[in-house]
Amino acid sequence: MGTEDDYAERLAKYNAAAEDAKEGHAYTATDATLSGDHTQITFQNLKCDSCYAKKDKLDCLLSKDTDAGNKANYDSIEKTLDAKATVDVDPKKTTTVGSCEDENGATTIYTKAGKTDAGVKYTATATVPGKKGQHTYAGTFKWSDEKNADGKYDVTVTDVKCDVCGNEPKAEQIGTPVVAKDDSQSKAATCEEDGVEVWIATVEVKNADGSATIGTLTRKNEVKLEKLGHKYGEPKWNWADDNKSATATFTCANDVNKDHAKTVEAKVEEKPESASCTEPGKVTYKASVEFDGKTYEDSKSADVPALGHDYKVSEKDGWKWTADKENGYTAKATFVCSRCKDSHEVDATVTKEEKDGQVTYKAKATYTDESGKEFTATAEKKTKLSIYYEVHRQDYGWEVDAKDEADLSKWKKDGMDSGTVGECKRLEAIKIKLPDGVSGSVQYRTHIQDIGWESKWAEDGALSGTSGKAKRLEAIQIKLSGKVADNYDIYYCVHAQNVGWLGWAKNGEQAGTAGYAYRLEAIRIKLVPKGEKPPKNVGSTDKAMEARLVGYQTHVQDIGTQDYVYDGAMAGTSGQAKRMESIRIKLPSTMASEGKIEYKSHIENIGWEKSWKKTGELSGTTGKSLRLEAIQIKLSGDIAEKYDVYYRVHAENFGWLGWAKNGEKSGTEGYAYRLEALQIKLVPKGTENPELPTPASAKKEAFIKK
Repeated sequence: MGTEDDYAERLAKYNAAAEDAKEGHAYTATDATLSGDHTQITFQNLKCDSCYAKKDKLDCLLSKDTDAGNKANYDSIEKTLDAKATVDVDPKKTTTVGSCEDENGATTIYTKAGKTDAGVKYTATATVPGKKGQHTYAGTFKWSDEKNADGKYDVTVTDVKCDVCGNEPKAEQIGTPVVAKDDSQSKAATCEEDGVEVWIATVEVKNADGSATIGTLTRKNEVKLEKLGHKYGEPKWNWADDNKSATATFTCANDVNKDHAKTVEAKVEEKPESASCTEPGKVTYKASVEFDGKTYEDSKSADVPALGHDYKVSEKDGWKWTADKENGYTAKATFVCSRCKDSHEVDATVTKEEKDGQVTYKAKATYTDESGKEFTATAEKKTKLSIYYEVHRQDYGWEVDAKDEADLSKWKKDGMDSGTVGECKRLEAIKIKLPDGVSGSVQYRTHIQDIGWESKWAEDGALSGTSGKAKRLEAIQIKLSGKVADNYDIYYCVHAQNVGWLGWAKNGEQAGTAGYAYRLEAIRIKLVPKGEKPPKNVGSTDKAMEARLVGYQTHVQDIGTQDYVYDGAMAGTSGQAKRMESIRIKLPSTMASEGKIEYKSHIENIGWEKSWKKTGELSGTTGKSLRLEAIQIKLSGDIAEKYDVYYRVHAENFGWLGWAKNGEKSGTEGYAYRLEALQIKLVPKGTENPELPTPASAKKEAFIKK
């Protein structure tokens, strides 16, 4: 029995063999040949010796096997590569058999093992037989850096010694190196690729009396040739038959195969000399190209007949449109020759097309010159789409009688005033329409006294607001839908009580007031094509919506419930030593759908309220003479994403404390100090250094706890 070491050794050999077998056959080259300088082996035919010896002996290697898999195994034992393979060998890494003084001399064996580019595993062996008295010399070759006058490299050889027997010839026995270029292995540099020169140096070693050669040394030297780069000169010009176009072809002088040619389309300018629209003359054609940072030019001249007129109608000012009651529009076109500037005005034929409520007039004009040549030009004029509207006014009713509602000419349109100005009459309802046939709709809703924003949008002439309830409109939103919304923006502005004309809103934005209980008194509505400028403001402000953001009301000792104040104003008292006993806070009804404001108080003898009060609910107490000592306020819903809520209190013995925000505590705790006044303000989310009401705070802290 073997030892554990024997077993381990056998197992390692088995595993190595199994791993090697995974890669398939281990081929041997059957036609390997060695290059003259003994540095390369070339082969094409391969054979797996191991499997070859087992042909027709193993079930999987039967020549007559009909199994496709086994037949493939058999056929793969011998392989011919698609092309000859040439691989490098190291002359120093050889095997020598015999001695230099043997009858047959020393035989040198060159071997190279590896894989082809296709992944075929191989071993290639080439043998150089020896002769008696012949040595296998090696030495150190030194090549000059530059070529000599003969265009070759100088070579010196030192340290010559036989690799087999160790023979070291004397200097006089070593011949002069013969240097020659190997053209078969050399490759010329091109414009874009490096090249290489391969030089072979051969040295003969003579016997002591110089009568016979006893050995030869060879060495290969590869010299890199840098790529040449492109060298373009003057181009070759190629003109079209009519001389109106040309190309310039640039060929690289360093490209022997002429593969690197660049053809560039030229810009051709036409310059008549003496020729005119009506008289013959000569035309010079000048071609120019930009190539490799330089400008190249060429020109040709040709005798030409009269150029003839080239009449065109300017899109900018060549058309004259005139409104016509019967036909809508008529048009005239002025044809101007681009060469001689001769001009002629002609009447155009105008056709009318109507689609989706949009009227388009198409004009076509034709002019025939004295030679009979016909020139044609076309143009279009689109009329702006109209928007129609009417309102229900306090004491007056609807602007259009019910019997005339189908007649849109009775409605207000396109920015006209609808309603009243200077009469203090509220708007109570509105209807808005687009012309019949328009692809799309106009939608609108209003903010109504005591009701707030309508939950549903009215559309295409339906009523928005109320009728017979004497409820004022306070704000409005209008938008377009469908194809009309792709082509137009809808603008609208309102005249509000105590404010006057506000700025223009558009495409669903709010217009009017919030938190003031102000009536709308008049409105203007306009359609503006996409990309065009908005209408000019009617009033002095750009703001379309005048809104109070937050209102708050306090109940004060000895005074009772005060009126609401808004947006940073002071609620409560200052300098009267009066306690605040309760508070209500609200947002305008225009914000009702966006979220709520929530708050809770710290109350004498009670502490912090357990639950948050919401918009308009009472926080604190009434009739119990209990002071408020601190407060917290926050926003919820979508409005919390748009605004931060800031607040501060005036506390007994401290005065105005610092500003708190978004649910932070404001006031005192543990001192039994009353709150006397309060300020609240909404600020757009993320505003740095917001402008907050005066006076300055006496304390930096917003909340002081004992």
